[in-house]
Amino acid sequence: MRILPAEIRNKLLERFQVESKDVKPNLRVVATQSTVNTLLTEDIHTDVAANFGDVAIRQLPGETTPSLAYAICIDSGVANIYERSFPTDLESPWAWNWTLGAAADVAIEFNGEWTINAKTRCYELITEETPYIFFTDAAGTLYVQKWQDESTRIPLAENVEQISSCRAWKSNLDVGVDQGLVIGYLRDGNVYYRTYAEQEGGAILWEEERQVTELGTGNVTLALFRTNDYRLGFVTENAGLIQYVLSYRTYAGQAMPAEYADVQPRDAHVWTTDAVRYFPVEIERANVNTAFVYVMTHPLEEVFEISGFTRVDERNLLFTFSQDIGGEILSSMSISPERTILSATIQNGNELLVTLGEDMSRVTPFDLAIADCRAGYWVVDGMRIALETLTIHADGAPNEGVDEEQITVVASGSLQLITANKLYPVSSELAVVTGSASVTLTPVDVIPI
Repeated sequence: MRILPAEIRNKLLERFQVESKDVKPNLRVVATQSTVNTLLTEDIHTDVAANFGDVAIRQLPGETTPSLAYAICIDSGVANIYERSFPTDLESPWAWNWTLGAAADVAIEFNGEWTINAKTRCYELITEETPYIFFTDAAGTLYVQKWQDESTRIPLAENVEQISSCRAWKSNLDVGVDQGLVIGYLRDGNVYYRTYAEQEGGAILWEEERQVTELGTGNVTLALFRTNDYRLGFVTENAGLIQYVLSYRTYAGQAMPAEYADVQPRDAHVWTTDAVRYFPVEIERANVNTAFVYVMTHPLEEVFEISGFTRVDERNLLFTFSQDIGGEILSSMSISPERTILSATIQNGNELLVTLGEDMSRVTPFDLAIADCRAGYWVVDGMRIALETLTIHADGAPNEGVDEEQITVVASGSLQLITANKLYPVSSELAVVTGSASVTLTPVDVIPI
C-alpha cells in the first residue's frame, strides 16, 4: 500500500480547497472504449460559434503512427482549417492554419494507400502529405480542391444540401479494385456520391455520379464510414429513424495473415545410377593464333557475294559486298589481266577500294580473285567468318562515240571545217588497208603570193 506524505494528507483534511493554497481543481473525463482505442471529447476553439465541421488524420510513409490531424470548421459562415500534431494531450490546443472562405457545408479527407502493418496484421491508411477539401457554397454547388491549391478546384454536383467524405478501401494486390476517395451528398432528400478512384490502366479520375437508391428519399442527414471487413457504409436520418446500407467487400479474405507450407521429409531415399566408366586418353594440344579466331561455318541462309562495282578511275576500283568485311585482304588478291595491286582498303564496313600500279582501261574486262584468306573475314550477326575463294568478273565499258571532221579547201584559200554526225558507241573493229594510196589536192584558183 502506498503511503501519502504528511503535507498532502494535511491538504486533503482541510475543509476548503482554494487556489491560494496551490490546490486548483482540474477535471478530465476520458471514456475508454478498449485497451487500445481511447475516445476524447474536446474543444477545437471557443472564440466563435461553430456550425459544422470534419476531421482528417495524417500518417505519412515511414511513420508508425499518425503524426498530424486537420479539422475544418464553419465559424459564423466562414470555413477555417485547424491543425494539431501527435502525440499530444488536452494541454496542447488546436491551432488555426488557414481560411478557406464562405461555405455552407464542409468535409476534409486524405487520399492514400492501404498498407498492412506487419506487427498488428491490420491495414493502415498511409496518406498523402495534404488532404482534399470539399465544400458547398450558398447556391448549393459542391466543390473539391487539393488543400490550398485553388487551381485544382472543380465542381462536382449542383443543388447539394449536405456532404460527408470518406477514404474507402483499396486492394493493394488486385489492380483496379478501388472504392476510392468518396464524397457523399444529399439532393432533394436522395443520397448520391462520386468517387475519385484508380481506373484500369492506372489513371485516377473522378467517376460519374451514382445514387444510393436503397436509402430512398426524405433523408435529412448523411454520414459515410468504412467497416473493418472492407465495406463502405452510408448512414442517414429519415423521419426520425436511422438507416444505413453497406457496400460489397472490396477483397474478402485479405485480412487473413499469410500462410506458409513447412515441408519436413521423412524416410528419404537416394538412388544412384550405374557409374559410367571413361578410359584415359592421350593429351592433345593445339596452338591457336588469337589474331585469327573466326567461326569456320556460317548459317546456310547467309551468302557472301558482291553487290556492286564502280570504276572510280583507271587505277581505282570500288567493290561493294553484301556483308561487312574486315582484316587484311591484299595478300590474298590477284587480278587478270595482270596488274600490280598496290593496296586494298576497307571502308564504310562493306566496301573495298582496290588501287592498281598500272592503268586499267575502262573498256578492258577483268577478273579479280580472292583466295582462301584467314587474315580477312566477313561478319554475320557479330561473328567473324574467314573469307573463302571468291572470283569477281567485271565487263569492260563500251567504246565511247567520237566526232568525225572533214577538211574542205575553198576558193578563197582558207580551210573550212565541217562537223559530221556524231557516232554512237559501237564495239571495237579493226580495219586493214592493203596496197598504196595517195591524196592529191588540186588548186582551184591562183594561189596568192
